[in-house]
Amino acid sequence: MATREAREPLSARAGALRTLLLWDRSKRAYIEDLLDEYLRENSLAGADRAFAANLCYGVVRHRNTLRAVAERFVRRPLSDYPRSLRMALAIGLYQWLYLRTPAHAAVSETIEMWQELARRGETEIPNDKRPVGLLNGCLREVCRSSEHLDEAASDASDRETIHTALGWVRVRGIDLPARDVKLHELLGIKYSHPPEMVRVWLERMSEEQLLSFLRHNNRVPPAYLVVRRGASAEALAAQLGADGVDVEFAGEEPVIAVRGAGAIDRLPGFAAGEFWVQDITSRKLALLMPERAGASLLDLCASPGGKLIALLDRGGVERALACDVSEAKLRRVAENLERLHFPLDGIEVLEVDEDPRQLRIARKFDQILVDAPCSNTGVLARRHEARWRLLPENIRQLARVQAELLRAATRLLNPRGHLLYTTCSIEPAENREVVHGVLRASPELRLIEEAEYNPGDAPGDGGYGALLERRG
Repeated sequence: MATREAREPLSARAGALRTLLLWDRSKRAYIEDLLDEYLRENSLAGADRAFAANLCYGVVRHRNTLRAVAERFVRRPLSDYPRSLRMALAIGLYQWLYLRTPAHAAVSETIEMWQELARRGETEIPNDKRPVGLLNGCLREVCRSSEHLDEAASDASDRETIHTALGWVRVRGIDLPARDVKLHELLGIKYSHPPEMVRVWLERMSEEQLLSFLRHNNRVPPAYLVVRRGASAEALAAQLGADGVDVEFAGEEPVIAVRGAGAIDRLPGFAAGEFWVQDITSRKLALLMPERAGASLLDLCASPGGKLIALLDRGGVERALACDVSEAKLRRVAENLERLHFPLDGIEVLEVDEDPRQLRIARKFDQILVDAPCSNTGVLARRHEARWRLLPENIRQLARVQAELLRAATRLLNPRGHLLYTTCSIEPAENREVVHGVLRASPELRLIEEAEYNPGDAPGDGGYGALLERRG
């Protein structure tokens, strides 16, 4: 039965707890979508919106580290406890370990958060002394048994420390695996990445490179706003700065890096179509496509439309066909194009089958963009949950689909036409191996240029691009 209390807005912490519970129960939902739904339904001040997002994304990003710490301080296996208590405990631990919230606040506010949701009947167990006692006792014990250290006070071999953006935290008694026995598991818990992927990365990266990569993935990246041609980047930056947004130019016009901006769709200039959001690396890769006056363009994996928009904004494209595997994805592309005031009479959209072998398009194109679905290993700082969907066998499956997409695109390319293959992955199996495998079987194609970006090497995410040309 609905009550007045149940209709009242949820606080930032309780909203984060509910959002994380929905995400943990679901096998398919994305934390960003669930968080957006909560924020639409609850009017929060800008700081509270940002805090709720920080809790949601932080707990997802550091999931296996938080679980390892919790397991050390509960009396039974963690899986024996109700989901709402496990998630509340994770939020409390995240605040203490990663945000350095004072111990008394991390404990009391976590209890208040859980009670707020319990009073609304949204937890599996009622609001009584037992769950409160568990949260209170476990969190207090963690706070007593751990200490915050600076960056130089520990190293990757220490079996009692975990790494955070603010430095190391020593958790006495956690007893991580020894580096000479299971280095991939040690680093997987210390830096909160899947151990099996850490094992894969260790095979091709030095330990120094790997640690830099893992640290980069745990930082909160800025949002990059690409200012549309004809709009003033300087004027937009000044307006954003006046509104209290942390703004800096990203080293190249017309891209502005912003931090602490909150909801992007509430920023000045968004509704007027003055900018779109696109990572620097993604934009660089898109612009590998040569500018060609009057070109016909096929975008095979268009959603959300960033690379297509970058090419339309640069100019030269006369007609474009944007394809993707669902109406919802294509609607997102159309909405972005409409907001940015691109004329839609020369742009078509087409829903296509998920199997590239079933692609049926009657005409050919001067330029084709294949921004292939991938493992996202170049954007793990931005795709908060992507790391937990990573398995080595998934990358092999993706590589087969990527090769099929590239072969399908080749069949639709005009002579002397250009095909740009891109991913936001840093895995050779999804990048060079796919492209060079198709090249070996396709003598009509030649490689013009390849570009690879590793996360943290420069502003922007990691990614890969290969520009191919069909011989005349």
